[in-house]
Amino acid sequence: MNKVVKVGGKMKHNSKINSYELYKHSIFFRNYINNVA
Repeated sequence: MNKVVKVGGKMKHNSKINSYELYKHSIFFRNYINNVA
Protein backbone atom coordinates (compact mmCIF):
# COMPACT_ATOMS: atom_id res chain seq x y z
CA MET A 1 0.00 0.00 0.00
CA ASN A 2 2.77 2.46 0.92
CA LYS A 3 4.57 1.75 -2.35
CA VAL A 4 1.50 2.73 -4.37
CA VAL A 5 1.12 5.99 -2.45
CA LYS A 6 4.81 6.81 -2.91
CA VAL A 7 4.69 6.20 -6.66
CA GLY A 8 1.48 8.24 -6.95
CA GLY A 9 3.10 11.15 -5.14
CA LYS A 10 6.16 10.91 -7.37
CA MET A 11 4.04 10.92 -10.52
CA LYS A 12 2.12 13.97 -9.28
CA HIS A 13 5.39 15.78 -8.59
CA ASN A 14 6.77 14.87 -12.02
CA SER A 15 3.64 16.00 -13.86
CA LYS A 16 3.87 19.33 -12.02
CA ILE A 17 7.47 19.78 -13.18
CA ASN A 18 6.65 18.69 -16.72
CA SER A 19 3.70 21.08 -17.04
CA TYR A 20 5.93 23.92 -15.81
CA GLU A 21 8.64 22.95 -18.33
CA LEU A 22 6.03 22.80 -21.11
CA TYR A 23 4.76 26.22 -20.04
CA LYS A 24 8.26 27.70 -20.15
CA HIS A 25 9.00 26.11 -23.53
CA SER A 26 5.67 27.23 -25.02
CA ILE A 27 6.45 30.85 -24.07
CA PHE A 28 9.96 30.55 -25.51
CA PHE A 29 8.56 29.00 -28.69
CA ARG A 30 5.92 31.73 -29.02
CA ASN A 31 8.56 34.46 -28.62
CA TYR A 32 10.76 32.70 -31.17
CA ILE A 33 7.91 32.58 -33.71
CA ASN A 34 7.07 36.23 -33.09
CA ASN A 35 10.72 37.22 -33.64
CA VAL A 36 11.01 35.21 -36.86
CA ALA A 37 7.68 36.41 -38.27
